[in-house]
Amino acid sequence: MKSIALSFVLLLLCSGCYTYKTPIEISNAEANDKYEFVLKETGKKRARYVSMDDTHVLLKKNGQTMSVPLSDIIEIKSRKFSYFNTIVSILSISVVAIITIGIFTWDGPEIPISPAFPN
Repeated sequence: MKSIALSFVLLLLCSGCYTYKTPIEISNAEANDKYEFVLKETGKKRARYVSMDDTHVLLKKNGQTMSVPLSDIIEIKSRKFSYFNTIVSILSISVVAIITIGIFTWDGPEIPISPAFPN
């Protein structure tokens, strides 16, 4: 039972409503949209694209603006809504909720108790 619950929790944590799959050119990025930036030194960063000049890109993450050199950007992926991931998340939450409710409301099997000695 614990392994089933753990499987659903892991599935829920690994799935999200959005995926970052489609690589795009920096010139096609739109201001205030979220993108995943793959950088040389720090790896992946998910942030909002603010603007770009000749040498740097301005990104906003958690309210802080950061400047990233264009030469450090390896790839940019756009964010797409994933119906499959959303459905899997909703179904996982529903199954976990149904199992939890079932565990706490089930009284067990009804076993009739007969007297040990007949009258």
